[in-house]
Amino acid sequence: MSDESDLAVHLLPEVKELQGVSRISRIVQVACGRSHSLALSKGTHTIVFSWGRNSHGQLGLSRNVHTQSAPAPVPALTGVPVVQIAAGGSQTFAISLQGFVYCCGANNAGQLGLNRTDDKGASMSTITDL
Repeated sequence: MSDESDLAVHLLPEVKELQGVSRISRIVQVACGRSHSLALSKGTHTIVFSWGRNSHGQLGLSRNVHTQSAPAPVPALTGVPVVQIAAGGSQTFAISLQGFVYCCGANNAGQLGLNRTDDKGASMSTITDL
């Protein structure tokens, strides 16, 4: 039997408020890829935030952004009523209320389901042939 001094305590750091998220909004989902993260905020407006490495355009931000160290809204999803987000290794996916699937990121092996193999970069594409 071990005493309490043998037990390691792992505490999460204090969670800070996301800039750009109003007090009437709340984060309802997070997703993580290999080196990027996403958060879905719902309130008056739905906002998808991304941050981390943007090596294949997986953040949905400008290709000039190599690393985003703080959560930033994904411009291509502004005004889109996103209901769910997901992240692959270097891919980002969002599903809208209407059932459209939006995607961006690495696609060298067709991971985005766009019937081609290329990196779309900062362009958020819609998968239409499902």
